[in-house]
Amino acid sequence: MRLSSVLSVAVTEWNNLRTRNMRLSDYACLTVLLLVGCDAFGNGPRPLSKTAALDVYIVSPTKTPTAKVVVQPGTKGPVYLVTPPFISAVDVESVQRSKDSNQSPSLSVRLTPAGATKMANATANAVGTQVAFLVNGSLVFMPTVRDPIAGQFVITGTNDFERLFEQLTKN
Repeated sequence: MRLSSVLSVAVTEWNNLRTRNMRLSDYACLTVLLLVGCDAFGNGPRPLSKTAALDVYIVSPTKTPTAKVVVQPGTKGPVYLVTPPFISAVDVESVQRSKDSNQSPSLSVRLTPAGATKMANATANAVGTQVAFLVNGSLVFMPTVRDPIAGQFVITGTNDFERLFEQLTKN
């Protein structure tokens, strides 16, 4: 449910209470309910958990002596990552539930200013290649870079956004 829908319900309930000549304590209960309800949706940006790991690597087409090897979820095949990651948890400012251009659930990740600079530099040199996004060591997203990425990116194409969001934000 969107915040606008919650506010619409709140205005309707507020008008219902006023027409019933309710007491001040009833208004207070409604206010608490609305505040808790709005927070329960949790659509605002949240900081990355202190225990979460979010790393972004350049994908290498071949195995190299220093490559990190992870398993691609769909094919179970190996993916070779150029080490070290160019983005890590210290570069992440916040994570937020969002919708992609098709209105499908996604996660929006905002980087710190230093992280945005690192991302822009790394992806400017990686146009046409893949980058791998790992959450707590597991590959979750492996897009091909079409244009340099700056201060924010969106994770799409997975069916488990709530689990990812919890892994990234739960302390």
